[in-house]
This record gives sequence, C-alpha cells and structure tokens, in this order.
Amino acid sequence: MSTLFSPELKKTFTLGACFALCATSANAGQSSAADNVPAKSKTTRASLSLLDENDYWGKWSDKYYTNHTRIALTLEEDIHGITPFFSIGQEIYTPKDREAKIPDSKDHPYAGYLYFSFGNAWNDNNRTAFSQEIQIGATGEWSLAEQTQKEYHRMIEEIRPAGWDTQVHKRIVGQAIGDVRHRIMLCGECGNGAFAADAILHGFGTLGNLRGIFSAGTEFRFGWNLPKDFGLQSMRQSSSVTFDPKVNRSIYGFFDIQGDAVLWDKTLTGNNDRDADIYAYPLVAQFSIGICAIYDRWMISAYQAFRSKDFSSQDEDFFAYGGVKCTMFF
Repeated sequence: MSTLFSPELKKTFTLGACFALCATSANAGQSSAADNVPAKSKTTRASLSLLDENDYWGKWSDKYYTNHTRIALTLEEDIHGITPFFSIGQEIYTPKDREAKIPDSKDHPYAGYLYFSFGNAWNDNNRTAFSQEIQIGATGEWSLAEQTQKEYHRMIEEIRPAGWDTQVHKRIVGQAIGDVRHRIMLCGECGNGAFAADAILHGFGTLGNLRGIFSAGTEFRFGWNLPKDFGLQSMRQSSSVTFDPKVNRSIYGFFDIQGDAVLWDKTLTGNNDRDADIYAYPLVAQFSIGICAIYDRWMISAYQAFRSKDFSSQDEDFFAYGGVKCTMFF
C-alpha cells in the first residue's frame, strides 16, 4: 500500500471515507426520525345523523308545524378545510281541526315539503363556523306528506287527517341557506375534561320560492367536557351540517334564545298568496332548552322548544314542539 499510494493520497481517501460515513449516518438519522413522525390524523370525522322535530313530544297537540324529519351525512374535512354535507328531509304542517274535509280558511293549511340538500362548511380555529347549503325539493302531492302522516297515524291509532285534498299546491322548490356561528367561552375551555360554559352566537338565513327567513340568537351551554363544536339549534333554523365534537365523553345542558324575521312563507299562503285569510307574523321569538350526551362515537340530544305565534289566526300565545337528534361518527 505504501508503494502504491502517497501519504497525501491516503489522507485524501481517509477524509473522503469519513465524510461518506458521516453523510450515511445523517441520512439514516433523518430516515429514522421521519419514520417516527406519526401520520397526520384526521381533523374531523364523518357522521350520519337522524333528526326529528315533532309537536307530539311532551304531549303537545298534533297541529301546525307537526313534524320535520331529516337524515344528514357530513363528510370528513378535506385538505382545504372544507366539510361537505348532504341531507334529505320532510316537513309536515296541518290545521288544528284535522277532522274537517275542508279546513277553515283561517286555520293553518295542510302542507308538505320534501327536499334534498347539499352544501359545504368550514371553521376558523374551532371558534367561528360558516356553512352554505342549497335545498331542492317539492311541495304538494310530490312531498308525500299526506301518505307519511296517514300511515304514521294508522300505526299509532290516531285520528287520520281528512283534509289533505286541500293541501298547498305542488311546486318545485329551491332554497339558498347560509349559517354562521361563533363561540365565546364563559368559563373553562372546551374539551378540557372539566366543567365549562360557553355562548354560541348564531345567525341563519334562507331565501327561495318557499320561504324567506332571517334568524339570530344565542345558545348557552354548560356541563362537563364541552365539545369543540357549535351547538344544536332547532333544525327549523339551522343548516344540515354536524360538526365533529372532538371529544369522546361529554354531558351538558343548553338553552337557546332566538328571533326570526319572516319575509314570506308559502306553507301558509301557498294556494292563495296575498288573498289568503292568514298571514305569517313578521317577527317570531323562540326559546329552547335541552340536554346532550356524547359517548365514544355517539351523540344524542333532546330538546323542547317554545315559540310565539307564527301566523295571525293561531289559537295560542305560544306553540311547543320537541326535537331529538342522534349522530354516529365514523
């Protein structure tokens, strides 16, 4: 070796070998570190929800806004922070006198609304959330509300409504919906495993050839391990999206106060429009109270709502209905 290589050349080989060994070790360290970095977790889970609002909850009378059922699918948040969602639902309205074949013109008309919707939602650091939604549906015979109510009443052996032949006329319906919610912590923090309380400010608007309504209100929540979502407003004035609570255990109570500005509502005046004997009140107030529990992949909520008069000839100073929402996350 001494005769083939000069001392300078051997020194060069030695230094080169050292550099190569260092580079190999560094690359191995980087690969090892990269292998130890956990894969990016999902920011939200997908969910499937079943919601039902009915004036029968709490033994209230079967009239006016009598039922609203909705199945909603919320997908995972994508790389841009957008959460797509879809839903299908049905609303049913009936008069106070369900035995009359021709209802009083001052009573709430029979009306049904069957719809499909799609939309997107996103939130800013779990503090503010926005959603936009498009509903496409139909009223009248196409809504299948008559068949739904009659079959349900047959099953529970209740009076079968007699005046569905007079229901609001069939039409294709299009509605654009916007929803914004902002959470303010009152004490503690969401998801901290202890007692906390917050207030969720919410605004809602829907415009289309069925109704024009703008709502605003505040939901107050208080309980153990509050979820990092945006509350549960009445489905009557909220979008179809279900936000991931991001906690596996929680129980809390809530109450909500809101006001609605009603521009038009064709479920009331669809057949006669401006010549109808009843009209929607332009301002309506609502108070809701309820409870929500979260366990593992399941979230269940139940609430009771009390609402001021929706229309001019309504027979009571307030109207009550209840709601139940069951969600499975996956």
